[in-house]
Amino acid sequence: MFIEEYLDRHGSVAGRLCDSGVRAHVVYGEDKGEVGITDEERSLIERCPTTPLETIPGAGHMTLIQRPERIAALIAETISG
Repeated sequence: MFIEEYLDRHGSVAGRLCDSGVRAHVVYGEDKGEVGITDEERSLIERCPTTPLETIPGAGHMTLIQRPERIAALIAETISG
């Protein structure tokens, strides 16, 4: 099985993430290259009250490594409510 087939075996998680009711940040770097979300996923996430969408300026695919201070702030914001 190719990696793309493996990753796509369940399709988009955007709907399931929103339907779960669990608060989760959808975060990716501004320079996403091949990584990103579709327009349909973006629309669904933007309408979902529990899944804020954030693009991190100055970061790419490795956002956690490139902008750890912003990721730490998001985690702290989520924990504090």
